[in-house]
Amino acid sequence: MRLAVLSVSVAALALSGCRTAVHEQPVGVDQAKPIVLEARRLWRLVDGGQVLGVVVRFETADGAQDPTRHYYSVRNALQQELGTIDGHGRAWRFEPHEREPRFVGTGKLLDGVRQILGVGGSGELVEAPLARRNAGG
Repeated sequence: MRLAVLSVSVAALALSGCRTAVHEQPVGVDQAKPIVLEARRLWRLVDGGQVLGVVVRFETADGAQDPTRHYYSVRNALQQELGTIDGHGRAWRFEPHEREPRFVGTGKLLDGVRQILGVGGSGELVEAPLARRNAGG
């Protein structure tokens, strides 16, 4: 009996000295490269002469046709970014006090802009000259 207790005690002491460390990182993070996106185009959502919001298209220098190389920043009339639309037409709205944006739909640019800004079926996108003060964050 004493031998069994001694064996268990020795085993417990030996195992108590083990430590396990876990290191996590995203797959392929060592191959990740930043992509530089620049503001290229700007539209205003206008309804009855009133500006309801602004849309800025950001893209890479060589990716105008590649849906993975551009996105749209949707902003209110005060230039506060309220959401984004990716090159595939998927729209997300930023919600106050939430870590992740809320998916609002997929479709045409105008439909996504209206959903993000929370306006009905009114308003049309009117392209405007891109000024650096309008495109910046």
